[in-house]
Amino acid sequence: MKPLTERERMAGKRKGARMIQEIQRLKGLGLGKKAIARALRISRNTVKQYWEGDEGENRAPTVYQAPWSEVVDWETVRKSVERGQALAHHWEAVQEALPQADPRKGVPYVSFWREYRRRFPEVPLVLGQMYPPGANCEIDYKGSRPNFGFVDPALGKFVLCELFGAVLGFSRYLSVDASLTQQKADFLRSVETAYRDFGGVPKVSVTDNLTPAVTKAGKRDADLNPDYASFCAHYNTAAMPARPRKPKDKNQIESELGLFWRWLRPSLVGQTFHSLSELREYTRKAAERYNTRVQRRTGQSRAQRREEEKPHLLPLPPAPYEICEWRTARPHPDCHIQVRKNFYSVPYALRGKQVEVRITSTTVEIFFRGERVATHRLRASNEQGRYETNPGHYPEAQKALLETVPGTLLRKAAGIGPLTERLVKDLFALGNHPLRYLRRVQGVLALLRDVTAEELEDVIATFRRLGEFLPKPSMLLDAVRQSRALREEAAPIARRENRFLRGTKPVAQADTKTSRESAGKTTNPVIRTQGDCSWP
Repeated sequence: MKPLTERERMAGKRKGARMIQEIQRLKGLGLGKKAIARALRISRNTVKQYWEGDEGENRAPTVYQAPWSEVVDWETVRKSVERGQALAHHWEAVQEALPQADPRKGVPYVSFWREYRRRFPEVPLVLGQMYPPGANCEIDYKGSRPNFGFVDPALGKFVLCELFGAVLGFSRYLSVDASLTQQKADFLRSVETAYRDFGGVPKVSVTDNLTPAVTKAGKRDADLNPDYASFCAHYNTAAMPARPRKPKDKNQIESELGLFWRWLRPSLVGQTFHSLSELREYTRKAAERYNTRVQRRTGQSRAQRREEEKPHLLPLPPAPYEICEWRTARPHPDCHIQVRKNFYSVPYALRGKQVEVRITSTTVEIFFRGERVATHRLRASNEQGRYETNPGHYPEAQKALLETVPGTLLRKAAGIGPLTERLVKDLFALGNHPLRYLRRVQGVLALLRDVTAEELEDVIATFRRLGEFLPKPSMLLDAVRQSRALREEAAPIARRENRFLRGTKPVAQADTKTSRESAGKTTNPVIRTQGDCSWP
C-alpha cells in the first residue's frame, strides 16, 4: 500500500493555533486562498475552513479585519474616491505622510484595497488614470485594421475602411464609427456622432495630430485646423492636441480601441459587407454590446457609468455643425473676391488686404481678423462668372469716378489705339459700377505681353465687324494666334545656301570642278558582249 503523504495525514485533523494564526496573517497581507494553501502546503478546503477565523460550523460567521484597519478613517477614503481620486493615489499619499511607528506603514496596497472593498462593495473604484465626470474625451483612429472594410459590388474589390474611436475619460464609454478616409469631412462627422452617443459634450477633446485637427504640431502650442477650431467652438469644447511622441496624453483611447478591436475581430470572420452603411451599422451595434458588458473590477458596465457621467457633460447645441471649407483671398480693386469662379463683394476698405472665406453648402462668409464682414448666398456650381454684390460695399459714386485706376487704364488703352480705347470705355460704362468689369479691362491690356498693339487693334476691328463689341481677353488672344498661323502658312519657303545639299552651289563652281576631275582621268571605254552580266 502506498504510504500517506504529510498533507493526507494532516487532513481531518484540527489545525493548531499557530497554523490558524498564520492563515489569518497571510490573509491580512492580501493573499488569496490558493496562495495561502500553496505557501502553507495545505488544501484550499482547509484554508476555507479557517478563512473567517473560526472553524466551527455552529458559530456565527465573523468578518475578519486587519488590526491596522481599525485606525483608518474609511469615510474620508470613500469621499476621496467619490470625488474622482484613484484609490491607489489616495493610499500612496497616506503612506508618505505616516510616521515609521504607525501600524499602517508598509501595508501593501492590495491589503488596503481588500479592506476597502469589504466595507464599501457598492462604491465603484477609480482605477488607473481617471478623470472627473465630463472632464474630457480622447479621439483617435485605429492604426492596424486588416479585414475591416466592405466589398464594392460594382468593382468586386475589397475596400479597406478606417475605424474611428472616441472614449470618455471617466466612464470609459466607447463610441466607434467606420469611414472611408480620415479626411476632414469624415473626421468631423465621426466626432459629432461620438458627442451624440455620449449624450453631451465633454469640456476637453484630446486628439492625435491628425491633419483635419492640427495644421502644425508642437510640444506647447499646436496650430489647429481652422475648420476643427470652428467645430470645437460650435460645440463649446476645448481642443487639446496630444504632444508629439507622448502616448500617455491619449492612452485611454489607445487601450480601449485596441480592446474593442480584439473583441470585434473574431466576429468579422466569415462576414461580408457590401456597403459602408452595412459595415457602419454592424460596428455600432457591436459597440453597444461592448459597452453593456459588466467590467469585473468596477462591477458596472460602461453604459451604466456613462449614465452617471451624462449630467456632467455640456449640452449639445440645437443645430448640428455644418461642415465648411476655409480659404484665404485678397479683395480686388473692384471690391470683389473670387470663390469657385464666381465673385462676391467685400467692403471697399478691405481692398488689398487678406481676408478669410468660410464656404458652406449655402453661404459664403467673409472674415477679417476674426470678425465677419460680409455674407452672401453661394452660387450654384454650374454658374460661372456671376457676381453677388452688396451695393453698400462700394465706395460712394462720386469718389469711385475720381479714383485713379479707371483713368490710368484709359490712358494706357489710348496709347494702344482708338479701338482698344473704345473697348475699355464701353466696359467701364457697362454695369452698375465703373469697376464692375475691371478684371476684363486689365486682362485686355495685359495681352500686350504676348501680342503687339497693331495685332490687338486688328483683332478688335475684326470682332466689331462680326458684331462682337465686347470680346473677352481669351477670345482676342486666340484670334491673334490664328492670324499668325495663317500668315506663316502663306509665306514662301526661302532656302539658304548649304554646300551639303544638292543643287545649292553655284553653277560655275560645279562646272570648274567637273572639268578638273575630267582632266586628271583617262577615259577607257569598256566593250561589253551580249553574254556579259556585269553591272553597267
